[in-house]
Amino acid sequence: MTRATLLLALIPCTALAQSDSRQQALGKQLAEDVESHSTRVDDPAVVQYVSRIAQKLAQAAELRDPLTVNVITGDTTYAFPGASCYVNTGLILKAASEAELAGVIAHLLAHVALWQITPTATVSQIPVIPEAVCARLAGAFAMTMTFANGQTTLESQADQAGLEYMARAGYDTEGLADFFERIVSSRRNRGSAFSPWVKFPASTRTLADSLRDQRSGFIVTTSEFHDVQQRVASLIAKLTPPGAAPTLNSGKHIP
Repeated sequence: MTRATLLLALIPCTALAQSDSRQQALGKQLAEDVESHSTRVDDPAVVQYVSRIAQKLAQAAELRDPLTVNVITGDTTYAFPGASCYVNTGLILKAASEAELAGVIAHLLAHVALWQITPTATVSQIPVIPEAVCARLAGAFAMTMTFANGQTTLESQADQAGLEYMARAGYDTEGLADFFERIVSSRRNRGSAFSPWVKFPASTRTLADSLRDQRSGFIVTTSEFHDVQQRVASLIAKLTPPGAAPTLNSGKHIP
């Protein structure tokens, strides 16, 4: 758990209902903490590719602040007030298509957008991939049943907004539903401690199907996605000794 994630769990809810400038200051503080605890990928082909997807979705989301996109190693994806976004290599490798990758980024940006328009934000609304999504992806750390139940509505809202962004940006909306549904199923099959609380909402699949049926010519995947995925796999393999789990070196950059 990074200090940023711990800080989010400890900040009083009233402290999060702040002006834009204070929200941005908080976002900057949290982003700096992620930077200090993460290994950033600086490979131009990877960063530019992920940034193009994120920027297209940010435009569709009409975010107030310019989006800053970084790629980091690991399994936790973040976004903070002030619109800074950290996409992890684990997500890139788990996605089966460009639409799936775009779907998770769209969901993440939806939390940023919801944060911006919420007049009285609460700790559960700050857009660091929320714990219900962390459980979908990697099971970041234990949470109480109260917090898990409280996330259900927020996750559905972010799913729905994210699907709208995908549709506007020209992506296959099934990508978001396919990815999260597969991750939830995988975690249940492995008997995750989060399993009782992590559910894939039927409303997300229904909306994804509806938006897809209304359009044609949407993006499912591209050859560039597969090229970048292979590039990321190669970069991670170079960092990992044979038989060892990947490790992170604080402050290190991967060229």
